[in-house]
Amino acid sequence: MAKVTQLKPVSGKAGTNSLPRPIEKVRDRYVALASSYLEDMLDGADDTLYDLAEKEAEGERERFFDAMRELRIQRSGLVAGLKQSLQHQFAELAQQRAGGTLENARVDLDSLTLVNEDDLETAELNEKPADRPAGRA
Repeated sequence: MAKVTQLKPVSGKAGTNSLPRPIEKVRDRYVALASSYLEDMLDGADDTLYDLAEKEAEGERERFFDAMRELRIQRSGLVAGLKQSLQHQFAELAQQRAGGTLENARVDLDSLTLVNEDDLETAELNEKPADRPAGRA
């Protein structure tokens, strides 16, 4: 017979709201990848703005250079905000896990159905306008 032993976190290293180690690794990798993708996108936007500025007349160039300047100023804040938001989402997952809401969630298997891709797209398109704030189309 095998003896089952409950594993407990080492005091001071992990709290009650911590994620399992494999999920922490996923979180760290996901945050790093998402940050890298955002930085690549911002680099591309900067390059595109510069290319557009080169094609414009002297008076119009200033708009593109102003946009590039603003993008560069806000870049670190955007990346930091993304990282913070992702960390917050994983922290909420840990809190839900600690509260037992994930384990106790019941799914009614009789209510699950397969949906055609076209029907799913139509349903999503119909739901999205209702979710938008007033004044945005």
